[in-house]
Amino acid sequence: MRTSQVTSLCLAALLAAGGQVALADTMVGGNGLCADPASLGPNAPVGGYAPVDDPQENVDVEEIARLAAIDYLFTPAAQTPEDTEILKQCGANRVKLVDSIDIIAACSQVVQGTNYLVEFTITVPCSDANKKILPPGVNLTRTIRAEGYVALPEDGKNPIPELTGVQGVSPQDDFCGQAGLAGGFNDVSDPSDNEQVVASAKLAAQSYWENDQSDDFKKAVQACGATENDFVNSVQITQACSQVVAGTNYRVQFAATIPCPTGNTQDIPEGFLLKRGFIAEVFQPLPNSNEAPKVEAVKDTGGLLGGSTVTPDGVVLEGDGMSNVADTVGDTVADVAEQASGATGVALGTTGLAMAGLVLMFA
Repeated sequence: MRTSQVTSLCLAALLAAGGQVALADTMVGGNGLCADPASLGPNAPVGGYAPVDDPQENVDVEEIARLAAIDYLFTPAAQTPEDTEILKQCGANRVKLVDSIDIIAACSQVVQGTNYLVEFTITVPCSDANKKILPPGVNLTRTIRAEGYVALPEDGKNPIPELTGVQGVSPQDDFCGQAGLAGGFNDVSDPSDNEQVVASAKLAAQSYWENDQSDDFKKAVQACGATENDFVNSVQITQACSQVVAGTNYRVQFAATIPCPTGNTQDIPEGFLLKRGFIAEVFQPLPNSNEAPKVEAVKDTGGLLGGSTVTPDGVVLEGDGMSNVADTVGDTVADVAEQASGATGVALGTTGLAMAGLVLMFA
């Protein structure tokens, strides 16, 4: 695959089209970008892509990433909508952008020369003044995928790598983690229609009600005379990820509301919002097992009001409700995941989340 013209090529479309780097292959061994042929046994495609060892030390991979970062900067078609907005507001310093390259993975394919697939991140330099213009919690570290080609040496001279495709990657976001990793979490489509996701969210809401209420939550419940059943049945799911183990782990983001008659609202703690956002991890066992579902971790991420997210300390994050939380709680997700990985119960302590220059303290 060689071209003399740098083009913007959506690698997601390339992967979806099949070929040697189909997404199904990334789930078997490999580096998350391509499969390890050795792990595929007799199913290994002949002449396909294979992981590059130590890609950070490979000069061809480094040069393709450098060329891709520059092309991405000046090619709007290669950018995701969020990439474009960040670059518009922050401007772009090409030198600093290139210096920030961090290569994640690379794959190579031997042809008459070598084709490369490279995935890397760059961090967009942005002044404090410009950061304030961006939506809260926007991640300035962006993921890019590139294709390149290196010809065979000629007359004893090593050829210069060529860039043949570059595309910014819409991140699966910090909620699910990097897509395609073997054994990792993967996004659940239409989570509100998934029975196990709904059951997991309701179980997490029940667990929070029974075990992990903050003091203000308890006061609001008492003031409103709210019932657990009404709270659990108010669950609205925003996003979910699944991880196949001996059963299924679910990471679920949802909202739930403390029901409250109008006349009782004056006794609610000042600034406390009855609609709450939550992130939880729940294990659902195999149907034929004798295990019960288990809430590994659950956390109240803040109160919700209309198009804004209000954290427990009163900081208002303008946005589109729960989807805004998904963009801003990477550290909270990591905290929940850490709790879940070693959990024997559901209790979570007080945690600080640094986000967009604000320190948001969760009760």
